[in-house]
Amino acid sequence: MSYLGSPNKQTENDPLLSPSPKHPKRSQRLHKCGAEFIGTYILMVSIGCNSLISNDSPFLGLSIAATLMVMLYAFATVSGSHFNPAVTLAVYLSKPEFSAKTMIFYMIFQVFGAVAGMGTYQGLLGHGQIHIQPQGDFGLVEAVLVEFIFVLLWTLCVLNVNLPKIAQGNEYFGLAIGGAVLSGIYATKNISGAVLNPAVAIAAGVGSTSWTYILPYIIGHMVAAVIAAALYRYLLRPTEFGLEALGVVSKLGAEFLGTFFLVFGVGLYHLAGSAVGTIAMSFGFLLMVNIYMFGNLSGGHLNPAVTIAILLSGRGKITSRKAAMYILTQLIAGLVAGVLFGVVAKKSGKSFPFGVQYFSKDQDDTTKHVYDLGAMIIAEALMTFVLALVVLTVATVKKPLGQFYALAIGLTVIGGGFSLGAISGGHINPAVSLGAFLSSFFTSGAPFKVITVFQYFGAQFLGAGIAACVFSALHVDEFESENDLPN
Repeated sequence: MSYLGSPNKQTENDPLLSPSPKHPKRSQRLHKCGAEFIGTYILMVSIGCNSLISNDSPFLGLSIAATLMVMLYAFATVSGSHFNPAVTLAVYLSKPEFSAKTMIFYMIFQVFGAVAGMGTYQGLLGHGQIHIQPQGDFGLVEAVLVEFIFVLLWTLCVLNVNLPKIAQGNEYFGLAIGGAVLSGIYATKNISGAVLNPAVAIAAGVGSTSWTYILPYIIGHMVAAVIAAALYRYLLRPTEFGLEALGVVSKLGAEFLGTFFLVFGVGLYHLAGSAVGTIAMSFGFLLMVNIYMFGNLSGGHLNPAVTIAILLSGRGKITSRKAAMYILTQLIAGLVAGVLFGVVAKKSGKSFPFGVQYFSKDQDDTTKHVYDLGAMIIAEALMTFVLALVVLTVATVKKPLGQFYALAIGLTVIGGGFSLGAISGGHINPAVSLGAFLSSFFTSGAPFKVITVFQYFGAQFLGAGIAACVFSALHVDEFESENDLPN
């Protein structure tokens, strides 16, 4: 099964207008566009009804993402389940047999579906116009920027989990794409309102007296789709288009993009003021999405500590030179994400949780229990140990998990973040710690101490090293001989 249909099957005529292969008297126009209409309609009804829920609810994004996910699985073999004009544009630019006429029909029915969904939502309640605008103290620039980045994530996810030959037949596509949307909602809801879809923006604009914010949002979405298609074709998967392979350049591009999305996303989850559990859930899903996108390209390390663990575990899974290139790329991505997050968060004055700063309050709100440096180091080392060990055991062994390896890794972050995230901030990644440090230059009067960065690094690399030792001690069958065991 393929989410976008059979990419290797060529048709002489436009596939949208040609007869159905099994039912020659029926045009494919009706059932493909009908699927896009219904899927977008149901998604819009879900968005509208969820707009009544407080932004602080931990289930708001989960509800919408779950709705999208089931629609993805329901109509994948019919239309490809785009439900978003930006996705359709990215697919058109990346899939040769997907014609311009097909793209236009899809977009029209997606917009009709969203408008009908908005009408149903308003009819049920008797009111309920969704207002698209920057939230709180954030301006249009910050709102469009975060919308752009997470539509870029959504469209890149669609392209990378479905179009490459190596990804054909997978059953995780809906989980990955739904996870990308969930990650984007929790990251952007308190900045831009989490629109992430031109059809949703147009539906919200119907009956609205002002398109001041709607048009910039839509432009940001469509530009993100174009850039996603360009990255997919020219950087990540050039061989899919008959272009020359870029080798390690494509792998480093994947590591940069994946790490950037992680660090920037984690910062926005904290900026939204979400509860620790919601942050952990969002972080875990975001990691899962990026591993599904890039796991079959670069290995999906996205974390210097994970790269170190894989290097130290032996078996020739990665060379020292390649590991150094990965780590440098990941840290640069963390730097870029930290700076960009600082620009977005500057007006709020908020930053990443960094160092020993978390506390709990008694019921009378008078006593604060501050965790010390030792607790922070132990929490980071322990969470990184578990993460690295899970990566080694589900993704680097002779018989790795096939469909659910990224889900297992993402759930590890959710579990660790729930249990220990309130002690250290739940970075579990040196790139995240570096991004948190850089963001402080924009969001606080006095930058954090450099020594704190190295405390995080030390804890995380310690956890990774222990994970490599435990893996080598317990998974002896992964080594050809005792001589191959790490010293």
